[in-house]
Amino acid sequence: MNKLPLLNIKRIIRAFSNSFEGLKLTLKTEVAFQQEIILAIIFIYVALLLDLNGIV
Repeated sequence: MNKLPLLNIKRIIRAFSNSFEGLKLTLKTEVAFQQEIILAIIFIYVALLLDLNGIV
């Protein structure tokens, strides 16, 4: 019964590692994904510069 939580943590770490490797590969090979990331960075930066008080 003690091994079950430890195995789940290892599975979660392995799943995170696989997902991260997939994102790295996608960022290197997919032009559309690269463009979306660049636009997201620009839009987030602009949104932080706007300094809005919230939705009115």
